[in-house]
Amino acid sequence: MIASELHTDADVPEFLAASREFRDWLRDRSGFIGYEVVGAGRRWADCIEWRDFESALAGNTAFAGTEIAARFARVVQRHLAAMGPAADLA
Repeated sequence: MIASELHTDADVPEFLAASREFRDWLRDRSGFIGYEVVGAGRRWADCIEWRDFESALAGNTAFAGTEIAARFARVVQRHLAAMGPAADLA
């Protein structure tokens, strides 16, 4: 899960375009299951679902060096990321 706040001079269509590029990039990663973006205005959250923690780590490491990551850095003012297995709420 990644919670993001956009720069004051960034616009939502630019953020969503980067999110679509990211989704398309994720589809080619081993272990990727799904990607969802929710929010409005300057505050957004991305949830990425992976088959296992190892796939998530590999995907995160590979993503860090992409142009898409650089594009997000230009649009997003700050973010908070949390990574780990889903909690069992049963």
